[in-house]
Amino acid sequence: MADAVGSGEGAEAGGEAIGGTEAEAPPTAPGAPGAPDTQLAAEGGEAQAGEVDDSGAGDEGVSEGEGPVAEALAEEPEAAASDAVAAEAAEPAEEAAAEAPAEPADEAAQPAEEAAEAPSEDTPETVVVAAAAAAAATVGTVGAVAAYAPPPAPAPTGGHLLDRRKALLVGGAGVIVIGGAVAAFAASGSGTTNSAAGQHDGSTGIAGTTGTKSASASASAAPAVPLPTITSVPAAGATGVDPSKPITVQVLNGTIESVSFSGQGQTSGTMSTDGSSWTSSGVLSVDTGYEFSVTAKNSAGKTATSTISFHTLAPALTFGVNSVVPPRGSTVGVGQPIRVTFSNYVPTEYQAALEKACVVTTNPPVAGAWYWVSNSTDGAVVDWRPENFWAVNTTVSIAFNLDGVRLGEHQYGTENYRPTHDFTISSRDFRLVVDKDTFKATCYRDGEVIRTWPISTGMTSAETFVTYTGTMAVLGKGNPVDMVGNYGPGDTYNDLVNWATQVTWSGTYVHAAPWDPDMGHANDDSHGCIHCPTVDAEWFYGLVLDGDVVTVNGSRTRPVAVDNGICTFTLAWSEVVAGSAYGPTLNGAPVST
Repeated sequence: MADAVGSGEGAEAGGEAIGGTEAEAPPTAPGAPGAPDTQLAAEGGEAQAGEVDDSGAGDEGVSEGEGPVAEALAEEPEAAASDAVAAEAAEPAEEAAAEAPAEPADEAAQPAEEAAEAPSEDTPETVVVAAAAAAAATVGTVGAVAAYAPPPAPAPTGGHLLDRRKALLVGGAGVIVIGGAVAAFAASGSGTTNSAAGQHDGSTGIAGTTGTKSASASASAAPAVPLPTITSVPAAGATGVDPSKPITVQVLNGTIESVSFSGQGQTSGTMSTDGSSWTSSGVLSVDTGYEFSVTAKNSAGKTATSTISFHTLAPALTFGVNSVVPPRGSTVGVGQPIRVTFSNYVPTEYQAALEKACVVTTNPPVAGAWYWVSNSTDGAVVDWRPENFWAVNTTVSIAFNLDGVRLGEHQYGTENYRPTHDFTISSRDFRLVVDKDTFKATCYRDGEVIRTWPISTGMTSAETFVTYTGTMAVLGKGNPVDMVGNYGPGDTYNDLVNWATQVTWSGTYVHAAPWDPDMGHANDDSHGCIHCPTVDAEWFYGLVLDGDVVTVNGSRTRPVAVDNGICTFTLAWSEVVAGSAYGPTLNGAPVST
């Protein structure tokens, strides 16, 4: 479509886009009759040479080296040089416009048609800007904006209203030189922009306007996200570290990704819910150097790693295991508690730590508890038992994880006993029940009575000889056993006794007593043992195992002490729990009672 002044036929001809044209306007006041309306229209995506129709001078073709543009440039070399630079800068915009997809012609041309129909209330400079913007919207592409700031030039004179107010339209982008300054616009975007010549609403952006300032602000670099800061207890280089205390890690400006200990994988510990802290579980070894690495990540995905080395203390006092019953690898009866004798006394406030470090694991799983039998300068004796007798065929494993466990003000365990201490419960439930009031012994296997026989027990004339009552585990047996006693003048003995099965440390046995004539009807010949006919004592001896159950009942009671043998099953379960510092556990984990 050709450029037209007023409403000539060229305004509806259509079909061509105008690029790089310059028009001189007559000196008619804006808005007066005959004042020029300038329209730039385009069709398709190509930039074409245009025509200028001046109502005072007629139509004159614009070509290279001819016409008013050439004359104006010839008159003012500086302005000509400025225009040449602007035209050269616009070449990338022409290439971008050629590559960009064009909007539908009817939609893109609508702003140009509206601009041609609407009366102009702006100055001629504004007319050029608005017309060029409309033509850029018609092309529908975003062109490159060439900005150029020539040196100051004299003010325009006479009939050259657009003297150095030259509009350069290149493939949907424009550069308008106004009074020696450069204003740029593009044919895409939205919003309202303002210029010195007037206001324009629509898809036009003017360099130096609010829209450009907003874009400049959004292009500013965002504040840098700080890397995570990692701190730990113990700190790097620490010595004399308490091995019983946990390692703690804190992270600022990030979250913990991993904690690896001495080159191993993820170390056992507990992470906070927000990932900013971590606490180790378990204890360390005494007098040992350690190194661990912590990796953390900030919100931008950047990581930081810290490696910490430290050394644990060498304890002034050491603590260990002296003995364990039953022996490793043994098979025992259903009434066998675990008994451990430790090397040293354990203050009350450290007893729970010892119980926690001694882990009993069973299959099938069964809950049980440690019970403090004794605790003195000679050492501590602690038993573990389930609530009821063991189930047959149960396998039991004890792990003594004592290395690094603090068990006194200056006392630490120094060894993890490996391999674990394992034993097995017998495949049969074998028990002997003695009734002092009926003078009878009854033997049970798996709940069934398999044998009974007459017995006699300790003399009732003196408390010293009354047979103990309660539940005892078989401690061992011998054939014969040398029994020696001296209870004053006329009451001494030193005899080899056959088929003797021991149930207390003080010397209570189930044994053969062929010399006792009162078996089955009186208790007046024994010093506390359970006398049996030889045949029955031998039969029992042949079947019994360590840990099998012997329970003695009777109206004349003399409760057996827990430490007089391994008699923890003589206690009620509530007493066992009350005697535990850590409480019941199931395969090492605490359980409620």
